[in-house]
Amino acid sequence: MRFIHLLSISCAALVSACATTPTIDSKLGVSAVERIKDGSSADKAEMLLAGGYYDQAAAAYKARLTTTPGDNASMFGLAEALRLGGKPAAARDVLVDLAKAPDWTDRAIESLGRVSLALGDRAGAREAFTKVTDADPKAWHSWLALAQINDLDKSWAKADEDYALALLASDQPAFVLNNHGVSMMARGEPARAVDLFRRALLAKADFMRAKTNLDLAEAASGKPAPIEDPSADSREKARRLNNYGYVAALQNRDDDARKLYEAAMKEHPSFYALAYSNLKDLDRPADAAPAAPAPAPVIAPAAPMIVPAVTAPPATPVVVKVGEVNLPADDGLDSVF
Repeated sequence: MRFIHLLSISCAALVSACATTPTIDSKLGVSAVERIKDGSSADKAEMLLAGGYYDQAAAAYKARLTTTPGDNASMFGLAEALRLGGKPAAARDVLVDLAKAPDWTDRAIESLGRVSLALGDRAGAREAFTKVTDADPKAWHSWLALAQINDLDKSWAKADEDYALALLASDQPAFVLNNHGVSMMARGEPARAVDLFRRALLAKADFMRAKTNLDLAEAASGKPAPIEDPSADSREKARRLNNYGYVAALQNRDDDARKLYEAAMKEHPSFYALAYSNLKDLDRPADAAPAAPAPAPVIAPAAPMIVPAVTAPPATPVVVKVGEVNLPADDGLDSVF
């Protein structure tokens, strides 16, 4: 059975040396680039992190720590850049030290839970997130992470309970509803996923991630889904290309899927490793797959998608593969296909 990597920024490694990696100027836009050039080191690091340029963000945080050693906010930013950039073991070392600071203990433990999840240690992740929710029942990010662990375990009833608790605790229901929709897609229930993604968009009309997921869920139900979205930025376009590659792969349209994954790799660096892993999975022999998850939903055949021309990926990219591929190693905010 083929295994497809679903999307999360916590899984995607930034490969700064790859030939298909765009420059920062070409992807952040002129105004953002000017703010990075003219702003403080804090602005630079945080904008790079928010833009998905994790290696550059990590370098910026390290530079800041050389001038302000012991700055806890910079340590946390560095840990996040390392974790999101596919270096969870390095992030863990930073977070262990940060957890000793009383005002940062809870945040560090929660992030350590995400690191444990990225390293495939579900028991350690569950322990960390449970410790956070026991201390603060309003810690909805940790409720979402617990829901995702239960999703990975196919413990759907427990996952639904955690999603409900996250929704009660959160002041950002769109994110919770979006993640719950991802869960429904993993269960092979695209109709319920469509409902959740639509509710997410009612809560946050400009939530591009939920819009992308809605398109995918509707495609899984047999409705044609356009690849191009004029309102999407480069990062969102890469997300869509990878996502529709996923749909094409489920429909056994491997040639279309391959072109889509390659286009996602070229479009934005934060999706490079994930799309490349999906690309390699197309050629994985059935008997080489890890233990099979629940069967993927059966999707009605669709007309071939029109995809942009792409170039072949580098021969030896750096690839980070994290845990099972049925669901993302979710960070609580960016759980997507």
